[in-house]
Order: sequence, then structure tokens, then C-alpha cells
Amino acid sequence: MSAGWAYDGPRTEDGTGRLQLRVDAAGVTTRLHVEGGGWVLRGGCVGGSVLWRRGDEEGEAVALGFTGTSPAYDVAVALRLRLGVGEHRRVRLVEVTDPVLALRLVDRQWSRTGSARWVVDDLATGERREVDPDTVVAGMGGSASSV
Repeated sequence: MSAGWAYDGPRTEDGTGRLQLRVDAAGVTTRLHVEGGGWVLRGGCVGGSVLWRRGDEEGEAVALGFTGTSPAYDVAVALRLRLGVGEHRRVRLVEVTDPVLALRLVDRQWSRTGSARWVVDDLATGERREVDPDTVVAGMGGSASSV
């Protein structure tokens, strides 16, 4: 990835809302624009902080980036981490919740188990899921592209 990556499409699997997400060549979220539940959320990463504005509220947290129900967030985190196979890293993320785009901090363990396979553990609940960013990009309902 030499220039970055961008996604523009539906926010959730049922097609409600809209998500625009752009990351630079280092995997840093430079633009987040989310619409849903009657709300608009805008944000991005600067230095080691995640900044956002939801309605009249502004927030900031020390975190790697954003996460949420759209698989676009998984792609952005994977691009940012750049882990080698067998490596893992604990990260703090700002989660965008459904349906009203409320925000909360979450801690996750990302482990790279194959060339395009990741395991994500939620450190608060113990839930585990697998992520394959290549499959995610191929199956997304919006427009995902290198920029």
C-alpha cells in the first residue's frame, strides 16, 4: 500500500447509514464520516490520539483508531498494525456503537495467524473472532479502493 486506502458505503450489513473511512499510507485514519440513527460522526487520528465530533459533542482519547460493526474498521486496523505472521498486539480502540453512533473505549488483542488471517480477542468479554481483510474487502457492499 503506497498511498492509502478508502471505503465509502453502507455502515451496516442491513444497509442502514453510511460510512466513509480513509487511511493514509501508514494506516492512520485521516477521515471518518459516519451517518446513522439520526446522528453524524466525524473523526480521525492525530499523533497518538483519536479525535471525534458527534453532534455538538467533541471527544479525544489515546487510542490506535476506530472500530465498529462495519468490516471497514477491521481493514483499517489491520493496515495500521502491520503485524507479521505469528505477531500480536494489544490495542485500545474507540468503538462506534449501533444504532446512535455512541463512542466507547475498548481493548482488543490482534494476532496475525496467516498471510491474510487475523484473530481479534475482546479483552473485556473474552469474545474471539477471525478477520480476513482480503475477503472483507472483496465482499463489502461499498467502494473500497487504494488512494
